[in-house]
Amino acid sequence: MSTRSDRRDALIWLARIGRPHVLLLVLIPLGWIFSVIGAPANEAYWLDRTAATTRSVLVVAPIVAAWLAYFGARERMSQAAYLGRPITRSRLAVAGAYMLPILLASIAAQGVILALRSTGMIGAPGSPAYAVLGLMTLVVAAHGAVGYFLGRVLPRTIAVPLSATLSYLWLAMPRAVEPFWIRNINGELGSRCCDLDQTLGPGGLVGPALFNAGLLAASLLVIVAASWRRVAPIALLVAVGGLVAGRSATLELGPDPVAYRTEGLTCQRVDSLDLCWWPEHNDASAAALRAVPPAVRRLGDAGFPIPESITEAGGQANTWGISFAQHPGGLELALASAPVASTLTGCSSLSADQAMTAETLTALGHLALDIETDGFENEAVVRASEVLRDPAPTRIRVVRAGLAQLRMCRR
Repeated sequence: MSTRSDRRDALIWLARIGRPHVLLLVLIPLGWIFSVIGAPANEAYWLDRTAATTRSVLVVAPIVAAWLAYFGARERMSQAAYLGRPITRSRLAVAGAYMLPILLASIAAQGVILALRSTGMIGAPGSPAYAVLGLMTLVVAAHGAVGYFLGRVLPRTIAVPLSATLSYLWLAMPRAVEPFWIRNINGELGSRCCDLDQTLGPGGLVGPALFNAGLLAASLLVIVAASWRRVAPIALLVAVGGLVAGRSATLELGPDPVAYRTEGLTCQRVDSLDLCWWPEHNDASAAALRAVPPAVRRLGDAGFPIPESITEAGGQANTWGISFAQHPGGLELALASAPVASTLTGCSSLSADQAMTAETLTALGHLALDIETDGFENEAVVRASEVLRDPAPTRIRVVRAGLAQLRMCRR
């Protein structure tokens, strides 16, 4: 039976062999810097803040991989003893003794970085996206296991820099690579998720989890085997299986692992118009409910077809999308451009005539709401002024013909 002294000695031994406390002091400042520089958080939206925190994986995973490569090489070279104790544990136990404290240190660093990134989130609806944090932990574990294995089979001077370099390149470079599934399986979400009207798309979490789980399992197979060369084919099949599964899960995603957010929208009907906003903007909704309906009526008088709703959600038909978290002048400015912006959703390019029509109609929206038109071409402002002076039936006909022209854009 183990005594309290034995348990204390075991904890001290675990803390000494991997130096997790030293690693923690390295990961927190570097991880925080990477998360702030690469993924500024602009909304009190927990998924956005959590994903921004995981941007730190760009530095955490390479450091952990290099750290474990160093200790993997040290374990290989020690051959007979750790701190004077003969090796009686299995290879899995020895690897776990190194890897588990390091992984726990990375989790602790992740928690501290999230706390630092969450200032101003008190009272915000929802809670941190724990599944996203779990994915980051899995990514760090997989990269750390690969580093440990490289340390076991390569000289330390090669394994340490190679582990860090491969880890960083795999996390950073695929963002500029096609096909899109390559960039969506590595697990780096922080720079590509998520605006307030977005959530993770189908496979956005499952795909990278499957790939990294396969990578971790394959690495553990070659780490614990008496001869890694004998199990290398099996480990390769496991890694390829994770790759194929991750690819299959992310095939429906675009360049970013996101989709339009659909749940949690609050709507209120005012003057036959549905106004819908996200719970993160509840405090701004009262001002929007007062300012938006009169502005929409004035745009209707200018000839624009009134939509069924004004919403913060994206990707919905027959709606104008704006953010409610603006002062009244900002709301009117957003509404002035909303008819054209909603019509051009999905357009990749415009002809010269379509570009002029879009600018004229946008200028018309500004004139209808008494907003300055200094930034528009003079021709567009003149045309918009003429439309605004036309009789109502003519205005309606001209505006709807212009919107119909814009719908024929290249998509």
